[in-house]
Amino acid sequence: MKATQDDYLILPDGELRDIYKHDRRVIWFISLPMFPLVYLIVITVIGTLTLDAEEAIVAVAGIGAFVCYSAIFADSLETNKRLRNGANIFQLVMLAIGVVFFIMEGRPFVPFIQAGFIVGTNLANRIARPYIEDISVLKAHPRYPFDNWRRDESYTSSLYTNGTSYSDRAAKRLDSTLNAGKVRTVGGEEFLEGEQKKFELPKPDPEKNL
Repeated sequence: MKATQDDYLILPDGELRDIYKHDRRVIWFISLPMFPLVYLIVITVIGTLTLDAEEAIVAVAGIGAFVCYSAIFADSLETNKRLRNGANIFQLVMLAIGVVFFIMEGRPFVPFIQAGFIVGTNLANRIARPYIEDISVLKAHPRYPFDNWRRDESYTSSLYTNGTSYSDRAAKRLDSTLNAGKVRTVGGEEFLEGEQKKFELPKPDPEKNL
């Protein structure tokens, strides 16, 4: 059964670390289509050197799509939303320019490519959304980055390191910890220390009874 966010406060660091790494791997897998997108941008940018308006529009729209796609690496849903909304506004403006270019030049290539950019980048962000939320919750966890096991090992190692200042400090910490938990009593030491085995009532005095 998959752990929920309500379980994160009670799960050990090892499991939380594995969940965090899994979410990061999924985000990187979702980002794979960004590589052909970069290739398309480079090709169209080269085409702009020949003063080709069609390729210039696609290149600029591709840059906006890349920014929108890169929002999947945001550490919170709020940051993702701001990047995505800003990039989408830019993409819609470029789409309007592409439609005007299509009407004037009769080339449907430009607006169709731009529409594909908008659909693809927003679909990627929609798929990544639960993983972004999960990562933000894990990063806000009080034990993040879940490396308490390293501190525990270093402390244990210092306890058994001889001839160094680490062993002295570790011994002092251990001694103070033991003393802090020592039971102290006020009165009745004879019972705790074993000098008296049982509690005895004082013997009655007959004269006082009269």
